Amino acid sequence: MQSSIPKKTFYVFAFFYVVTLIFYFPSRNAGFLTDFIGFEANYAKCGFIHYYDCSLMPNLRYVQHLFSYILWKTVGSNTIYWYLLYCFFHALATYLGFKVLNKLYQLYKIEQAFFIAFASSFLFLISPYQAEVVVWRVCIQYCFVSIALSLNILILLSYFKDEKISKAILAFFIFAVSMFAIEQAAAIPIVLFLLTIIINWNGNKPLVKKSILRFSLPQFLFIGIYFLLSKILYGKWIMHYGASAYNNLFSLKTYSNFFSYIFKYIFLLRCI
Repeated sequence: MQSSIPKKTFYVFAFFYVVTLIFYFPSRNAGFLTDFIGFEANYAKCGFIHYYDCSLMPNLRYVQHLFSYILWKTVGSNTIYWYLLYCFFHALATYLGFKVLNKLYQLYKIEQAFFIAFASSFLFLISPYQAEVVVWRVCIQYCFVSIALSLNILILLSYFKDEKISKAILAFFIFAVSMFAIEQAAAIPIVLFLLTIIINWNGNKPLVKKSILRFSLPQFLFIGIYFLLSKILYGKWIMHYGASAYNNLFSLKTYSNFFSYIFKYIFLLRCI
């Protein structure tokens, strides 16, 4: 059955992009408010080089601000280009998620893997819970992290076949860049570690050790460097969400929120 599925899945991405453009068209002029107004005012006052000196908003989200600043500087605010780009990145994140699901389903020999992955990704694409990354102009960093996570998984799955160290280096570079988009990227090495264990549970143990040493371990070490850099530059270990978010990482409240979000997504309910 798999042989009848075309290997070139570019048409899937094109379909996702067109659907996103149509689905979110009413929001094409939205998203230039609240935080974005503050960003725009600081860009105009400080420029990008001195943004962190005079904006009173120190953090390590350099990638997010570089993207927003360049776009604001080149095309201005409240223009259609923002809409086209944000739709593009949302479609790309969905497409890469589809690629991940399709490869994992094929790995476990699940019938109709292509169509199940396509349906799952399509539901993600149009889910109202994903609207923020398209509609609100300060949320591009979440798209970047989703893209980085999927790319890391795809690279890891490819690494299992040939064990080329260059792939681990590429994955590390993508992860490091995504950390400077927003610190939620810190979850990426955890996902890679778990996937390595699960996929090779009854398989090649030397491959498991090598994969963890080349993929997960360097990324975990970089997380420590990242927070140390925050402490050195800005005097705080954690800037964006604050230390309290991480102090509660293994609390009952965090676990309850985890399950509430599961029910939220499966049954399309509001989180309590």
